Amino acid sequence: MKKYFLILILISFILSGCFFENEVIPNDNYIKFSFPEEFRKYLPYDEVPEFVLQFDGTIYTNTSASTTNKKVFNKNDDFYLSDVIASLLSDYEGRVYYRALSKSTAAETKMNNLVTDKNGNLKHETRIIPVSDGEIYIELAYLRLENGLLLSLEYRRFKSDFTGTEKIYYSWPKTRSLNAVLHYPLLLHQKADSDKELLLVPLPDKVIYRLGIGEQLPLATILKDKSFLGDFYKSYPYPDFNVDPRASDVFDLEENIAKVKSFYITYHHGRYEGEDFYFTYLEKDFIVTFNNENFMIDYRSF
Repeated sequence: MKKYFLILILISFILSGCFFENEVIPNDNYIKFSFPEEFRKYLPYDEVPEFVLQFDGTIYTNTSASTTNKKVFNKNDDFYLSDVIASLLSDYEGRVYYRALSKSTAAETKMNNLVTDKNGNLKHETRIIPVSDGEIYIELAYLRLENGLLLSLEYRRFKSDFTGTEKIYYSWPKTRSLNAVLHYPLLLHQKADSDKELLLVPLPDKVIYRLGIGEQLPLATILKDKSFLGDFYKSYPYPDFNVDPRASDVFDLEENIAKVKSFYITYHHGRYEGEDFYFTYLEKDFIVTFNNENFMIDYRSF
């Protein structure tokens, strides 16, 4: 009896896994990344920044793993999706920075073609392709968009002359799907009537934010808990600041303050008013305070 019970569990697990893999939808010619509609009423803007990825063809996204601002790509033709990503990175050349997560060596790797079988169903055909220099990177790319937000892409990158001409390929990381996220850094503000609102805050490259859209800290929780109004959630580490004691680089505070100021001056009307430094985003003014290990952003509500 136990044996049959274990077999039933195994069959159920396999079927549920297959079902999850099939939870994809086709996106023809574009994919939109946006702020969750149910929370837009907490944003004091007539228009909320979005991003539309445009392409000629069809890209499939996983409906269970994707959200309005995060798209997880499943069951695609890897070669086609690679070309779309390569084109996107090329479009933002000079406005993108990269973070290598890991590096491995291999003489060859896998990618999938999406083909139609004799019954008219789409299926994958795996291709084993050579890696030109033997180096494979798992990488994050951060694209600075014209609307002030960042779009990140997580992928596996390598070179190959599979088609006869060497080129860079972008495919799914080994342990997860290729994905893209439109980042919405947030500042929680309490208005004079005690109601709360969410403000969008543009941040310089390599700066980590604590409030945003994500599963670990849902927006409903942020809006409910007053602790998120505190200074901790308005503070940001400088671009080069590293809390890892193993880091050998010397942190230059003045240089990092200059980087932050330069970003806001270049993109968001950063300026001094008296001794205070301000910037403007989406017609809202923010004041920046520069501390030793972080800088703090607060909303100027007057």
